[in-house]
Amino acid sequence: MKYDRIITATTVATTLLFSLLLSACSNGENGGPDIPETRNAQLTIHLASSQNARPVTKAQQEEKEDDRYEQKIETCWVVIFDKQGTWKATASTTDFTIDHSDPNSESTARVELPEGTYTGYAFANLNNLTQGDALIQKLESGKQDDNTPLTENYLQDQAVSLIEPANFKPTDGKAIPMSSYAQKLEVSETGKNEADIPLFRMLGKVTISVSNQTGSELTLKQLSMGNFREGAIRLLPYSQGDITLNNLAGRPVHEVSLAPKFPDNNNTNAKTYTHTVNQPDGGTKIANTANATFSFYPFETGTESNTSGSLNVEIQINNRPASARSTGLSFMRRNDWLNIPIVISNIESVIRFKNTRMPVGGLPYEIVYGKTDGIQFLVDAVNEIVPGYAGPVDIEVEVKSITGISGLTILASDASGESTLRSSAALTDNEDKLLIDKDKGTPLSTGTTESPTTFPVTIPNPDQPTIARFQIWTQELSQQSEATIRLNLVAEYGDTDPKKRIEIPYIIRIQNYKTTTTRTTQKGGNS
Repeated sequence: MKYDRIITATTVATTLLFSLLLSACSNGENGGPDIPETRNAQLTIHLASSQNARPVTKAQQEEKEDDRYEQKIETCWVVIFDKQGTWKATASTTDFTIDHSDPNSESTARVELPEGTYTGYAFANLNNLTQGDALIQKLESGKQDDNTPLTENYLQDQAVSLIEPANFKPTDGKAIPMSSYAQKLEVSETGKNEADIPLFRMLGKVTISVSNQTGSELTLKQLSMGNFREGAIRLLPYSQGDITLNNLAGRPVHEVSLAPKFPDNNNTNAKTYTHTVNQPDGGTKIANTANATFSFYPFETGTESNTSGSLNVEIQINNRPASARSTGLSFMRRNDWLNIPIVISNIESVIRFKNTRMPVGGLPYEIVYGKTDGIQFLVDAVNEIVPGYAGPVDIEVEVKSITGISGLTILASDASGESTLRSSAALTDNEDKLLIDKDKGTPLSTGTTESPTTFPVTIPNPDQPTIARFQIWTQELSQQSEATIRLNLVAEYGDTDPKKRIEIPYIIRIQNYKTTTTRTTQKGGNS
């Protein structure tokens, strides 16, 4: 434990002087003004790595392996400053008890400080920064250099760089550097004197899941994603107003309230790179209806790093030409978790949105998945309605064969047959109360896991079994609002008995604001 020696010496001198005054008073001599005794108290600090933003469901074994790696704390520090921003103490790795069996690598240290209010900053795994040793020496000594004390302002302005991105992986990878926001620390003789400081990883995570819905085994030969930014980043996590990374976990990534922030004058020197997912010789075999999941840890990336304004994925299946698609995402913050589902199919899907205020002769807005090659990047299907619109929105989905498959038919919610698998549309988020019950005019709830709120998926024209539809109702709201629906499309095709089936999940978002704007109201949770 490193402490400010001047403060320690002052405390000792004050205590000695106070003892002399007590002796004088006990001898009955003239008393002087009382000098309050400087009292110390013990502060207990708990560190733990925070959760990723946008958690997703994955295979249990892989999830545990990833979690252990992402939460790993090998080395850690807490740097403590007083109200004036002057360095007072640093608790370092040897002062902490790191519980490696805990899923969050929870670490605990006890620091003795004079009573008062302090600010603490926590760090972990700084050895895996390019200039990590020099930074660690400053944190532990409390000095920027031989003649300059360490200050809060120095930490807030500090830029750092991570080692090569290939070093960060669950198997034999380097521990991920982390840092925290400023944390208020209260130390008193009678107080609880405990502080929990969450740490945020200085990079993000991408999970790409590839689902085979082709009816036969396929071979994944190539998978890559870019462009990601490689360059200096801020040592400390960033914020915008009262929005921080801490209240973004679980929020959809399209809410751009908090964009990545980079050190001044460092972004022009940043490079871009593409991450290629290594494949075994001959490629990765994926059985029909099976999924293959790939995760990696790229650096945080802002829109200014991408001339196209988008992060793209390139994929090659069997002997088909490589296919590049936009993910619909243009940035990734530190600690973000981007989940990108891809379905390999033999069909093209079209989702159309129709409302009663469409202009005369106007065509409904539509989104096409799997055009020409059946490779469907399942980005959110977003329909923007005008803020004052209230009424029905018909959502239509059409499937088309691209490889000559026969008998293609969508299974409606009430389709007959032995199997229980049918198309469904379930409301998953209506916190803003945008969607309402048509008859009652009241906002819809999402229901429960066992009994979710659903909308019937029908086949309007039996002569067109490749077109299905469901309807929702919106209400007029003054604030920016949205709702989310999960459409699980089930179709069958072929001449065999039973027929082959394809199942593709789509996320449909209805919102009454333009995506390019920033929401004026915030819900709790994560992005």
